[in-house]
Amino acid sequence: MDFGILVEYYDKVESTRKRLEIIGYLTELFKKLKENPKEADDLEKIVYLTQGTIYPTIMEQPKLNLAEKSLMDFISSYYAVNVSKVENILKKTGDLGDTGQKLAEKKSGKKSQITSFMGMQEETVSVADIYNKLEEISKIQGSGSLDKKESKIHWLLARCKPLMVKYLMRIITSTMRLGVSDPTIMDALAIAYLGDKDHRTDVERAYNVHPDLGLIARKVYDKGLKGLEEVKIQIGTPIRMMLASRLNYNQILPKLGGEKFLSEYKLDGERLQVHKDGSNVTLFSRRLTNITEQYPDVREVIKKSIKAEKIIIEGEAVAMDPFYEEMQPFQVLITRKRKYDIEEMVEKVPVCLFVFDILYIERDGKEETVMDYPLLERRGIIKDVLDESEKIKLTKGKFIESTDELVEFFKEARAANAEGIMNKSIDPEESVYKAGNRGFLWVKLKSLEAGKMTDTIDVVPIGALWGKGKRANQYGTLLVAVYNEENGKFELLTRVASGFSDDDLTRFLNLLEPFKTKSLPNSVICSEKPDVWFKPGLVIEISGDELTISPKADAGKNYNNQVREKGYSVRFPVFQRIRNDKEIFDITTVDEIVELYELQG
Repeated sequence: MDFGILVEYYDKVESTRKRLEIIGYLTELFKKLKENPKEADDLEKIVYLTQGTIYPTIMEQPKLNLAEKSLMDFISSYYAVNVSKVENILKKTGDLGDTGQKLAEKKSGKKSQITSFMGMQEETVSVADIYNKLEEISKIQGSGSLDKKESKIHWLLARCKPLMVKYLMRIITSTMRLGVSDPTIMDALAIAYLGDKDHRTDVERAYNVHPDLGLIARKVYDKGLKGLEEVKIQIGTPIRMMLASRLNYNQILPKLGGEKFLSEYKLDGERLQVHKDGSNVTLFSRRLTNITEQYPDVREVIKKSIKAEKIIIEGEAVAMDPFYEEMQPFQVLITRKRKYDIEEMVEKVPVCLFVFDILYIERDGKEETVMDYPLLERRGIIKDVLDESEKIKLTKGKFIESTDELVEFFKEARAANAEGIMNKSIDPEESVYKAGNRGFLWVKLKSLEAGKMTDTIDVVPIGALWGKGKRANQYGTLLVAVYNEENGKFELLTRVASGFSDDDLTRFLNLLEPFKTKSLPNSVICSEKPDVWFKPGLVIEISGDELTISPKADAGKNYNNQVREKGYSVRFPVFQRIRNDKEIFDITTVDEIVELYELQG
């Protein structure tokens, strides 16, 4: 496919905020590939580029590693203008893609006059050309790498018309600003290749066990539903993790069957998905990133303590106080998040892996995908294959038959330094592991206080106000947003100015720098005007006194096909911690905010 055709679709998508229209444009794009089979080889590439990447996130491939400053230098030299001029245009547009487009428009006017006069034909560039050249750039390393990358960027710019330059720059910086999430792409694939949006559940089911949307698109294009059925669990390919919902403590027993359920300690550590294939052990984070090197001690204990040749289990790595044998908070564990001196940190901050679920096992030569087994059967399998020690244990659990028992177990968990409790259905038919799903088979509880927020909230900073006094030259207040799955936008929830230490404020200056932008990002809805705008990129956790309704908040103003004058906000929000283990689309959603608000009564 001609890259020019692809970016025309991108421009249509960017022109609307209506999700149904976005799905319609993407559906038309995917159908176009079906009508022109010669272009079908570009399908995976188009999916990845639409996601703002060149590889699926689960693949350990090199990144483009091109900072905005380097790209400004590249386009400055190509278009023969001073960097200061590029900077001035960027200040007005707030987007490097728009900046590149404006520069290209000036040059293309002159170029078209010359080609017309000479009777020459302008070169075209295909999606494959763009993708392959970006792939080459990602693999350039070592001495002189920046010059080599600049040469290839110039090759691309020479073949791109202004609109193509706009989206080329955005692809390189992974800031597409289209308001397109993975679920939106899945909707379009279902309609284009399966004929019905209802088949989105089939597409998502395959994506949940193999989170590579390009591969899933290829499967559904080639073989339809049969292709999706071919997608199976593979050792070494992370599975999207099952998530929990929230309820007030007195609502949990009725929701989980009214008679009996299993309650486990909810631990304050890092969730790990462990893949074991013989002596080869791989650890994936909640973000499905390979973090095996950070936990060499966990890798070794898995080899020694799991009696199965092949297995996929989930657990929580928790920092331990070796003297008192007590669980330490997440802030202690996070000190192990470094590339160097890992062995030293293993000694300083020992961990225990608390195993709580199993997804797959090979035993007696037979492979079993056990996600569809009832919870108690899965837990029984763990007991059969796990040799417990101080380094690895089954998460502590208890059967609960009354709300009074629930309250007592919650207090016990908190006294043991757990965050709270995780309550799970034990229904023989319903209590399956639903990859990528947030439902009411698992219900977390972190507070017993009625009329208050029952849980923390994960948000993304979308703006900041400069501080005063002691906070001068630092961000004194952050504007934070939650995610609206209906429109694919990040919507302003509240301002956060409390809970920051001096170190936190210094860290935010550095951590948020890559996400700074000159204007309101297309993926953000925010009626306030901060001193600094950010593209959604960093996830933080906040707590608060209670959820409120506020005309200043945008979260939920457009919700459930209704438009409201007021949105949802947080009273007395307090920063808790940075969540490096979460992607921006893993944050709290507007749906969850509505649930939390209703829980307050």
